[in-house]
Amino acid sequence: MFQARDMLIYLSLICEGDTRKMVDLINLKIEIDEKDMEKKLSNRNFKCITVLDKDYPDLLREVPLPPLVLYYEGDITLIYNIKDNISVVGSRDCSPYGVSITQDIVSKLSKKFVIVSGMANGIDSIAHQTSLDNQGKTIAVLGCGTNICFPTDNLKLMNEIKKKGLVISEYPPNTPPLAFRFPQRNRIIAGLGNSLLVTEAKIKSGTAITVNYALSMGKEVFCVPHQVGSQGEGCNALIHDGAFLIQTAQDIFDYFEDVK
Repeated sequence: MFQARDMLIYLSLICEGDTRKMVDLINLKIEIDEKDMEKKLSNRNFKCITVLDKDYPDLLREVPLPPLVLYYEGDITLIYNIKDNISVVGSRDCSPYGVSITQDIVSKLSKKFVIVSGMANGIDSIAHQTSLDNQGKTIAVLGCGTNICFPTDNLKLMNEIKKKGLVISEYPPNTPPLAFRFPQRNRIIAGLGNSLLVTEAKIKSGTAITVNYALSMGKEVFCVPHQVGSQGEGCNALIHDGAFLIQTAQDIFDYFEDVK
């Protein structure tokens, strides 16, 4: 007899991790093909956590359309206490200043916080690598299956995160990295951190999606100021709209000390 948890995993597999499709099928009370379900579940060679599991973080339930199943490779305990995590995002095409300030701030934050990001080129990858270089822990949230590396030149980084941190995705193994999946995964990046740090962003950028998710969950958004007219001026716009201006990691440490 299949359990409710098995049903969720099966729906995730046939829907390629699309949570909205899964919810629609559940609401429609579709009839499950038990033979197909048995076949797919018997052949599984992955690890996952579901919204029905006791270890599923309560704060992640506050994410818009919470992921019903999360597939992972690495240390899943890193998502159990989101208050110890901080999400870091920014431009893929980052400036030397963006690289430098991200390395400086994350090198210090990683002494206390698990660094969450999306393993994209640019700021994301720099945040992950800086955390690892400083013996910190990091979580990479993918827009594809955890057995697929995207971008492909991050293979070494991804393998290192699997060994020393956590690679996680709502998409089952072998799910390709299609463009529409990355904005969807951004809600998980925002959800897995106690707050969000933006170290560089353009005025119009995908980073804004993650910022909006963080704000919708009532999380603090920290931003590094940039020179007027630079490619990081999106941070200035966020600060103008109410994001917390930070210049050093100590500003973030001080913030959390003040709000205790």
